[in-house]
Amino acid sequence: RTYSIGASVPWRIGDWAMRTYPTQKLLHPQLARTGCSKEAADAITALGLDCVNPQPSDRPTIADVLHKLADLS
Repeated sequence: RTYSIGASVPWRIGDWAMRTYPTQKLLHPQLARTGCSKEAADAITALGLDCVNPQPSDRPTIADVLHKLADLS
């Protein structure tokens, strides 16, 4: 069976994340149990939000994403 989620779904998720992130309720509580610091989790979340920026020209390239993730490790 094949399902289509529609082209607007990623933008709805991005919109939700952008509205939710400032209240700090976006991160799952279980993330703390993985050893991920709050600073790293915040940086990853901010990077993810950059990736769903409504303005495509403002999104990071995959190379930028990889560099930022490498800097976190």
